[in-house]
Amino acid sequence: MESFFLDLELSWTLSKVLPFVIFVIVGFALFFVVQKSTQVKWIRVLSFALVLLPVLIYFIFNPIYSGDFANGYRLEKLSKASIDITPGRFTILTIPYCSFCEARLDDLEIIKSRVNKNTEIDVLVCTSNTGDLEFYKKKVGKGVNVKMVKDLKAIVTLSNAQFPTFVFSDSTSMRVWSNDQFGTRAKDDIEHEL
Repeated sequence: MESFFLDLELSWTLSKVLPFVIFVIVGFALFFVVQKSTQVKWIRVLSFALVLLPVLIYFIFNPIYSGDFANGYRLEKLSKASIDITPGRFTILTIPYCSFCEARLDDLEIIKSRVNKNTEIDVLVCTSNTGDLEFYKKKVGKGVNVKMVKDLKAIVTLSNAQFPTFVFSDSTSMRVWSNDQFGTRAKDDIEHEL
C-alpha cells in the first residue's frame, strides 16, 4: 500500500503513515456498522475490537521499526573520503554481497524515479575486486553509478564500518546516515536536495 502512495508522488513519511490512518478509519466504520445493525449486547461489546483489528492486521504484515521515520544524520567535514564522494550526489556505501545493502537498492530506484531524471546516484562498493561490482550493477538501473572506492580506509572510517551507509555532500560538508537512521524523513530530505 505504501508503494501505491509513493506512486502518487506523496512523501515517504506520508506514504508510511497513511495506510495506518486509513485502516483506523476502516476500523471505526466497521464498529459503527456493527453498533447500528445489532442489538445483541455481547456483539456490541466485541465490536470495540473492530476499531483496531484492521490496523493490527496491516501492522502484522507491515510493521513499523524504530528507525522507519528517522533522519539521524551526522555532519562530517570533507576529508580523504571526499575523493570518492561527488558533491551534490546521493551516495550509498556498500560492501560486496551485503543483503542489507541490496535491500536498500529498491529505495534508490524509487528515489531516482521521483527526482530530476538527470540526477545521478552513486553506489560505492568497498572492495579491491572489480568482479564484486557486477552484483550491484545487475540490481540497479540507469543513472545509478556503481563504482569501486579509491580510498578504502577513508570510506570504512567514514561509514564507521557499518553498511550500508548513506552520504550526501555539498562543497563544505557531508551528511552521513547509518542504515538504521535512514528512514522516511531522511528519504524526503534527500529527494528535496536532489
